[in-house]
Amino acid sequence: MDQILQTPPPQHQVMQPGIEAPMRPHPQSSAIEYVGSGKLDGKVAIITGGDSGIGKAVAIAFAKEGADVLIVYLNEHEDANDTKDKVEAAGKKCLLFPGDVGDENVCKLAVTQAVSRLGRLDMRRYGDRQCGGAGAAAAADRGVVDALGQRRPE
Repeated sequence: MDQILQTPPPQHQVMQPGIEAPMRPHPQSSAIEYVGSGKLDGKVAIITGGDSGIGKAVAIAFAKEGADVLIVYLNEHEDANDTKDKVEAAGKKCLLFPGDVGDENVCKLAVTQAVSRLGRLDMRRYGDRQCGGAGAAAAADRGVVDALGQRRPE
């Protein structure tokens, strides 16, 4: 074996959700070499937890594929602004929406903002499990359905 596998150093932050800025090594979320093919041209997505981690990677990838995004995050403003910069570097719009997705009203407001400021809503991606716990996706779904005026699923 010519290659030695290295285990990244353990990461620990007292506060959850964590903040990306102090992490060493920095998470790799940009996929710099990835070039989109326009699969999401003209689409709009809401991504929860889009300030960091997998949510950030998804926001950047969606932008590279042509989607404008609104990211909902709890309180990691520096991380969220970094995501926004990377989405905009891909030539797409990125709205930042701080709030707890466990609160159905936050979800409704996020949808309203996406539709009013980006013109539509096509996709939602839930990446935030710290904020609001396991019920966050259900609350977000109810918020999306209510804000769009659709019938709630039984």
